Amino acid sequence: MDPPSWDILDTDWPNLTGWTATGSGTYLNEINPASQLHQVAGNFVGLDYALVQRADLGNIPSLFTFEIKAVLDQASTGLPVGTTFDGIISAIQNGQHMFQVYMNTNSIGYYRSGGTQVWFGATTIVNNNIFYKRICCDSTTPSIRVYLSLDGINWTEDIDANDPYVLVTGDGTAKLFCYQSKNDVIPEHHIEYTRIATGLWDPTDAGGVGSKKRFGNKFTAPLFKGF
Repeated sequence: MDPPSWDILDTDWPNLTGWTATGSGTYLNEINPASQLHQVAGNFVGLDYALVQRADLGNIPSLFTFEIKAVLDQASTGLPVGTTFDGIISAIQNGQHMFQVYMNTNSIGYYRSGGTQVWFGATTIVNNNIFYKRICCDSTTPSIRVYLSLDGINWTEDIDANDPYVLVTGDGTAKLFCYQSKNDVIPEHHIEYTRIATGLWDPTDAGGVGSKKRFGNKFTAPLFKGF
């Protein structure tokens, strides 16, 4: 089911106003084409990343739901080894925990409280295909559930995990990374929207209308390439 409103954050990326755009090494953060966040990182030399973040979202509650609609133009196709990874990262801080989820075209994972990463394989995401990612975060347990969809209507649950967090003190913070450390590709993606709502909203529950029906589709083929 979808929330009645995305009351904490609801952006279709008309611009980067309110966001801090930064990075390390070789990186790009831009709105290009219109109403799409375009991020690129890496030059096969070392750890590079592109990052947009904001810390003005107020007191994010203990129960919240995060969702993006995006395309991985290019990301690693192999399972990460250790902490090496090329792909997209989402991180939300609510004053109690930071929930941080990683994804490329073959694996999805998260940071847990001990500072280590947990990886799963066999995601349904491939390069240049639209996908939706929804993360239901619970700071009372703490736990997360990560759902993926290729059409915004039919969803699969990829992660149901306890201990999926890093303790933090900062509240009201959202971060979106394009990250390179594996050095097998130069990661690149486009994000059409980013949203956060109060409460846990499982998209597989009956009664939801689906993100595709609610929000339409601004992506067109072929996708604009920034380089």
